[in-house]
Amino acid sequence: MFINDKRERVIKVCRDITILSKRTIFLLHRITQTDRNVVLTESETKLNELKVLFLRVSNELQGNSYHR
Repeated sequence: MFINDKRERVIKVCRDITILSKRTIFLLHRITQTDRNVVLTESETKLNELKVLFLRVSNELQGNSYHR
């Protein structure tokens, strides 16, 4: 049961990473000269959130053999 719980947590975080990445990309696609600073600030915030999510996955997989 422990491995399945860990697997589900990793899958959920990976989905969150995908969703947040897409949102950041789409946000940057809509950038204009007038809202450039606002969009860049918001995208930096989203990138920092992504870093946290990647660290969470990294910590979850630390020391485990997931080569299957």
